[in-house]
Amino acid sequence: MTVQEFYEIVGGDYKTALGRLMNDDFIKRMLSKFVLKNSFDLMIDGFKNKDVKTLFEAAHSFKGVTGNLALTSLYDKTCVIVEAVRDYMNIKEFNLDKEMKELEGAYLITKEKIEELTR
Repeated sequence: MTVQEFYEIVGGDYKTALGRLMNDDFIKRMLSKFVLKNSFDLMIDGFKNKDVKTLFEAAHSFKGVTGNLALTSLYDKTCVIVEAVRDYMNIKEFNLDKEMKELEGAYLITKEKIEELTR
């Protein structure tokens, strides 16, 4: 699979990624690092523990990384979560089950395809 095909499969923007990161080899390196270390697990923990502050901070970080890598589908899904919990000090109850499941599904597919791409 090529880097461009990867971006098509995961709903990303290859042209934007290429413009930011300059070449396919560098994109692959950054995607490899994304899989190894990102804030996704922390975001899930915050959600499961109803820790809105942790959820917000991890989601905001994840949003930035996915935006920089032009992983548009993940970015868009994360934006929904960030905006829903932005004012976490005033939130008493939040229900993001559907959004978190969608994000987790998209993340797992993206992670699998990154691992496939970078083998």
